[in-house]
Parts: sequence; C-alpha cells; structure tokens
Amino acid sequence: MCVLAGGVLSLARPALAQTTATSTPVLTPAPISLDISGTSQADFTTQLTALQTTYRNQLTTYRDNEKTFQIDKDQYYKIQTLASLEEAVRATRQVMLTRADVLLTYLTISRLTLQNTKGIDTAVKTDALQQIDTLSSDLKDYRKTVDVSQDRTALLNTAIQFLTLNSRTTALSRRIYLLVGYGNLQTVDDKTFAIKQELQTQVEQTETDPLVLAQKKRGLDEIQRNLDQINPPLTKVRFALDPVNKNNSSVTGIDFNQNFTAIYGGLSRSLSYLQEIVKN
Repeated sequence: MCVLAGGVLSLARPALAQTTATSTPVLTPAPISLDISGTSQADFTTQLTALQTTYRNQLTTYRDNEKTFQIDKDQYYKIQTLASLEEAVRATRQVMLTRADVLLTYLTISRLTLQNTKGIDTAVKTDALQQIDTLSSDLKDYRKTVDVSQDRTALLNTAIQFLTLNSRTTALSRRIYLLVGYGNLQTVDDKTFAIKQELQTQVEQTETDPLVLAQKKRGLDEIQRNLDQINPPLTKVRFALDPVNKNNSSVTGIDFNQNFTAIYGGLSRSLSYLQEIVKN
C-alpha cells in the first residue's frame, strides 16, 4: 500500500506577505498507452516494467523534494524573511506536485495489475477498476489545483483536500492488494482441481498394478480433501471482498491473513501431493 507524507507550511507562524510562483511543468514522463483489454502476458510484463521504472524515478524525485521542503521550511521559521518564505512556498508546492505524480503512477500500476489478475468475479473487478479511475481523476484535478496555487493559504487548502484523497488511496490500495492476492489463489485452486481431475482419469485408465492404483487413489482422495478444506476460507474471502456485502456483519473483523494462510497451506500440500503421484 502506498501512503505518502508531505507537509505544508503551518499557519501557526505569523503570515507574512503572500508570494507568487510560476506554473511548474508536469514532472511525470510521457504517459504510457495502456490497452489492458486482452493484454498478453508479454505486453503486460513490458507495460508493468516501464511503469515500475517510472514509479521508482518519481519516488526518488519526491523524496529529494521532501528533503528540500523540510530544509526550506526550517529556514523560513528560523530567519522569517520574504525570500525564505518564497523558497518555502516553492518547495511546498513542488513536493505536493511530485507526490501526486507518484500516486497517479501507483494507481496506474494497480489498475494494470488488477485488470490482468484472473480468478476475480467480473462485477467485483469492475467495481474496483471504477474506484481506481475515479480516484485517479480526482488526483489529477487535485494536481491541477496545486499547480495553480500561488500562495501559502492556497497551498494549505490543497493540503486539507489531500487528507481525504490520502485516506481513499490507503483504503483502495488495501482492497486491490487483497483482490489480487485472492485472485491468484483462486486461479491456482482452479488449476489444481483441473489437474487433479485429469490425473485421476489418467490413473484409472492406465494404471494396471492394483496396489499402485490403490495408492494413487488414496493420494488423489487426500488432494480432494485438501481442496475441500480450502473452499470455506476462499468463499469467506470472496464474500468479504464483494462490495455488495460491505455492510454485512459477517464481513466486519474478518482476518484476511488467517484465511489466506489456510488457503496457501492447502494449495501447497495439494501441489506437493500431485507431484508425488506423477513421479510414482
């Protein structure tokens, strides 16, 4: 989950003259064109790698700007001159702009990853993608507001506006994280069941040794028991992640880590058993 800090000059200090600043150019590199409908694995990897590189570069720039902001803010509080106020306002504005750039790229990565994650109910995925699009649009509007803010008071107003955006980003980041994790586990579960069914058919049709056949059937039965045990936590997680059920009392307090651990453990055992049966 991505939550970025970044301050604004506190009004606890006496306000001096308002300062002006020229419009700052967008620091984000040229946007990457994403066609995520039916994206192949190769295209997905290429797009994700490019976005991750952009994100890392923007994050470095943001951290550098945040250091500059802290220095300029401390300098202003120390000497209280118009020149130091000008520098502090400029640094404040710059760190807020680069913070928005980082979050926008982060949301683009989240959207691409979620879109290409299988095993998620279509309606649930569509709802999450729409939330990403709405938040991205609001962040772009916020960035435009910061970019035209010309003084300390205007920047403080945008900082207050960001508090809500930050809370939304945190909540949505957690939701996407859980959805992607669930989708990957559900996909492995589906594939494991399919392989188990194919292997069972193959064993019954080709194994001639009664003792070996009985041994492999016991192994396949154990795999099925594991898959049956996985179903309740998978169902519980799927139910909790469906926005239709967000106000349901059974969703409150669900331990996702515990359920994910149970699912992962069951899948790992099942895959290990499958390998044993194939080797034998």
